[in-house]
Amino acid sequence: MSVNLAHCARELWDRTVENEVLLALPLLAMLKEHQNLTVSGTALKLTVIMDDLESVAQDYEVNDPLTVGEKTVTQNVQWNWKKTQLPVTYDVDDQIEGEGDAATAPVKVVDTIVEAGQTGMRKHLNTLLYGAAADAGKATFQGLRSALTHDTTYGGLGRLIATPLNTWWQGASLADTYVDQAVATVPTMAMLRHAATHCRRHVKPNTRLYCITSEQIYAQFVSQAEARNIYTTEGVRLLKYGFASFMVDTNIEMVCDSYLTTSSHPTWFFLLNPETWEFRIKPERNFKMTPFKWLGEQANGLDKMLARILVAGNLICRKPNANIYLSNVA
Repeated sequence: MSVNLAHCARELWDRTVENEVLLALPLLAMLKEHQNLTVSGTALKLTVIMDDLESVAQDYEVNDPLTVGEKTVTQNVQWNWKKTQLPVTYDVDDQIEGEGDAATAPVKVVDTIVEAGQTGMRKHLNTLLYGAAADAGKATFQGLRSALTHDTTYGGLGRLIATPLNTWWQGASLADTYVDQAVATVPTMAMLRHAATHCRRHVKPNTRLYCITSEQIYAQFVSQAEARNIYTTEGVRLLKYGFASFMVDTNIEMVCDSYLTTSSHPTWFFLLNPETWEFRIKPERNFKMTPFKWLGEQANGLDKMLARILVAGNLICRKPNANIYLSNVA
């Protein structure tokens, strides 16, 4: 492959990766808006608040001895750095057919390969970020369902409602049972507001929330908002990234993600507090494309050029109980 072809591919990837990959995903666009899409090499460790000191408060008479109460109110949590990569290859035919002078530079070949890489990485990230990967291992990014699925280990802390164990670290529960995520639920404005109330129990009352859901559920909420004459796009933040969205009650932004429909998850419903999430990326593997290398240099190698797009990071949530996930909304 020509140096020109390789250079064009890397340059085009570097220039367009944010808009075509990162900000093409509603979850990451949301985090970008709230400055929680960060490039940092520090460890994925947090100290989170799990309780308050209400239980050590004392009501007393003037002659009563004053109590000295102690209580552990913080907990350390930690996640692994996860890794993913996408190989980009050209073969000798791409090189020969893509060669040309300055007037016929191989823009079409480069555009095609880079666009395929962007589409592939975008789809792969979407799958990961909606996923439920476990803490263990360093191969698969953890997603929304990793943090919000009830009775799973997250950040190194086990969660079990039967015991109960670390209920404060569970995702919010619409019925306060922590076994209701798969219960059939009708998408109504009343249900949305009920879910918002649960998400705001442990944060500021008027915290902005984002409801990310499928085309089908989004359409039902649009119809209900229009019928009540409350449909408005005033104050929306994700519309500028190309996502269909509108506001409910001035502080809930409804967002349509077609991925949930096309990936056969039309009944998934997420109500998220962006201040409790962070997508952390390692600086040296921040969607970087490596230089192309000729594979024919190796014994029995092929007449191809190979580069890799490298990513290391993870999606972490510092307060799962301020978010809710339902899997059977229809």
